[in-house]
Amino acid sequence: VDRNFADGYLNKSYLLQISGKFEEALSIYEEGLTHNPYDVTLLHGKGAALSNLGRIEEAVSYYDKVLEIDPRHLSSYLYKGRSLMEFNKIPEAIACYDRAIEFIPENDELYHSKGQALLVSQQFKE
Repeated sequence: VDRNFADGYLNKSYLLQISGKFEEALSIYEEGLTHNPYDVTLLHGKGAALSNLGRIEEAVSYYDKVLEIDPRHLSSYLYKGRSLMEFNKIPEAIACYDRAIEFIPENDELYHSKGQALLVSQQFKE
């Protein structure tokens, strides 16, 4: 993999993830991040690999890193919200979707995801 070419890391780690080799994918993301520490796609991918490994709190921290760099990164909001819901942190998931809607109000998937979180929390009035 060309050390300065983030797509090479992404492609390799993606293939590993769809093959269920999450630990190997994680190590590829980590290697890529040593060369491209602010690449939001690599940071997001590492979060996804951590989530697939059940390391939800760590995954959320990587989605947060992405959102610090790019507050309109839709996938990181969606994955963060889903991860928080899996960790039974429903109010935090709702807050995540609310923040995302502030930045990306035109995205229907955010409203749907927030609706799911509200249903789980039984806060139907919103």
